[in-house]
Amino acid sequence: MDTLVDDKTGDLMGKKYRVRLDVILEVDGEKLMDSRLARILLLIEKHGSILAAARTLGIPYSRAWDYILKAERVYGDKIVEARRGGRRGGGARLTEKGKELLREYLDIYRRLTKRDLEVKEIRIIPPDIEYMGSHDPGVNRISAIMREKYGLIMDHQWVGSGLGIASIVMGEADLAGIHIYDRDTDNYNLPYIRKSIYSSHIALIRGYKRSIGFATRHRMSIDEILDGLLSGKLVLVNRQKASGTRILLDTLIMVKTGYENLDEIVSKIKGYEDEVNTHFEVAEKVASGEADVGLCIEWVAKQYGLEFIRIKWEHFDFVVGRESIHSEWFEKLVETLRSDEFRSYMSGLKGYEIPDDIGTIIYP
Repeated sequence: MDTLVDDKTGDLMGKKYRVRLDVILEVDGEKLMDSRLARILLLIEKHGSILAAARTLGIPYSRAWDYILKAERVYGDKIVEARRGGRRGGGARLTEKGKELLREYLDIYRRLTKRDLEVKEIRIIPPDIEYMGSHDPGVNRISAIMREKYGLIMDHQWVGSGLGIASIVMGEADLAGIHIYDRDTDNYNLPYIRKSIYSSHIALIRGYKRSIGFATRHRMSIDEILDGLLSGKLVLVNRQKASGTRILLDTLIMVKTGYENLDEIVSKIKGYEDEVNTHFEVAEKVASGEADVGLCIEWVAKQYGLEFIRIKWEHFDFVVGRESIHSEWFEKLVETLRSDEFRSYMSGLKGYEIPDDIGTIIYP
């Protein structure tokens, strides 16, 4: 988001233009703060919510987090701290270091531009149910049924399993879909939740099973794909950090290489830093030739006419805050998951299985 610092306009080949510049703070050549991050911090300070800040600025929730985390890495200290509450009472606030940094930036901005940094706010009506978590077409179907049958509006943001859980704990989200693989038990979700520092705040609901694997344009074995990635012969399209799909890929790489230094290994994989947020984006990049391989669910790979090499049947389950299991919307969610309409729809998708205990609270 650039900043208007010169009201003058010009004319170039019959086209009107306006000059825009930004005020950027750097540390050792790396960007620490610009006007976009400053606006995010101002809104967090005002609303106590990263979600509210992202919505006001019209950017994805996960991207707002990325801006904050990159700044903290450059700054060498925390500038935002999460806390429980979210849109129901405050999910984040600036640290003292964060407030100091923001004050410094605003002072420099004011001296250079001769004006205060403006933040245009829009009135946002929050949905009845805020979904943040892993991407899956089943979530879209749940949303449609909840709207049509119960009049409940469910918004969804594809932020990955890890950030989805964090959002539940912060109170930014009501519902998250997760699929986090644990190699020690060869199981999904429950081992992670039990070991999590958030375990006393959340409940895990049984969802469904789906087939996940590598999508390619040409048939290959799993070993051929991993060898091709590690040798640099194949280009990867990856999922965002802390997503269940990313965790599975990193596990496969570590097992293949004998648990050598992961950071050193992946730095040599072409496309490892090419991150997308959905299975559809993975399939699009492979189908277009921008990448040679990516991890995605079977149904999406087949929609794009790609080869699919299955790795596992994984559990896609749901996480809610403990207090939510007594709410009316949660009862409607369980009814939706167990409905013939939802079961029939999901059973008709390639690579899905619906267990008998869908909708059951499996933790605690």
